Amino acid sequence: MNIAIIEDDKDYQELLSYRIKEEKKDCQIDFFNNADDFGKSDLGKYHAIISDINLPDISGKSLLKSIGNKTKAHLALMTTDPAKFATEDVFDDRLSGLLNKRDIETVITWLTHIIRKSKLDRMISESEKQLSTMTSITNGLVNGYNLDIKDGVIILGLSNLLSRKSKTELLKELANNEYKLVIYYTDKMVTDLSTYLGQLAFLVNITAENKGKLAFVKSKNKSLMEQLQLSNIDKVLDIFESEQDAINFVNGA
Repeated sequence: MNIAIIEDDKDYQELLSYRIKEEKKDCQIDFFNNADDFGKSDLGKYHAIISDINLPDISGKSLLKSIGNKTKAHLALMTTDPAKFATEDVFDDRLSGLLNKRDIETVITWLTHIIRKSKLDRMISESEKQLSTMTSITNGLVNGYNLDIKDGVIILGLSNLLSRKSKTELLKELANNEYKLVIYYTDKMVTDLSTYLGQLAFLVNITAENKGKLAFVKSKNKSLMEQLQLSNIDKVLDIFESEQDAINFVNGA
């Protein structure tokens, strides 16, 4: 994984480099002293880009906003006072982290989540390629799902059934995240929920067996929610109005 860090403090560069390489040995880190130096780099090579919010030539906020549409990398800002900037309109859809420079572990934690998410994205891509080459699928398993990680929680968006391989990979990620799982149905979800109840029951049981926590985010599709209630699975599945409420629940907040 290639990481770009824009930070003009040389001592902090060395500290970050040591700590990241100690924890994430497979990461390649490139440091830049200012936005101008960073602008000369190959933007497309980076999976994650972290900038100090105060740079010598431009604000880190302005820098990341300027490249947001030019890269698929995950973007984060570092500051010694995250509480101050958290109240401002710092974030847009492309910024995914506000990291505390005084607590270097927040950087490590954020990178851990990004590395896991990248692995999940690769897993989905590989799974879809394999499925697309199959001439027949006897057990009705097709691709069509979203995976993400937020606050140490697996966010699973379903539009179709998970394949056997995908279930195996998902279980590994669940173990890494202490069996914390939030489920929602995507807009592409079929209207007949009956074939999905077994999959929901599987996810409920596997989290319960491992003393984990699982939550479900309400679908806007009333027909789906009615079927879910008729199945009585809502008796064992905690259901929430929003994704954030579900994340807070599984995290015990």
